[in-house]
Amino acid sequence: MKKLFATFLMSGALQATMAYDYPYLVFQTMDGNMQAMETDGLTITFANGQLVATNGNNSQTISLAHLSKMYFSGDNTTNIKKVEQATASEPDEATEIYDLQGRKVEGQRQAGIYILKSKKGIRKVYIK
Repeated sequence: MKKLFATFLMSGALQATMAYDYPYLVFQTMDGNMQAMETDGLTITFANGQLVATNGNNSQTISLAHLSKMYFSGDNTTNIKKVEQATASEPDEATEIYDLQGRKVEGQRQAGIYILKSKKGIRKVYIK
């Protein structure tokens, strides 16, 4: 029994050590939305069925019932490498629009970079 417990502790320590190699912790919800937060200074708390991740001034609250998975990553959540200028009609055709912090954007949008989800796929675009 002591050997089993010692093996368990060592594997947990190895897993924790490997997590330091990744700068982001990614949260994915059941609807496929992903949000990455930097691991440096990240604290996670659980209360009333909610996960609250805080890093400096940035905070994300996710319902545990809607959390699909979370994992460490070497890059941000989107894997979108280039930013394109949106055509005039694209923001209106998008099914969902998110800011770079992963928050869903409704209504009037200011100029900036957004993530557009549409029938054509997911793109990171600049809106003037």
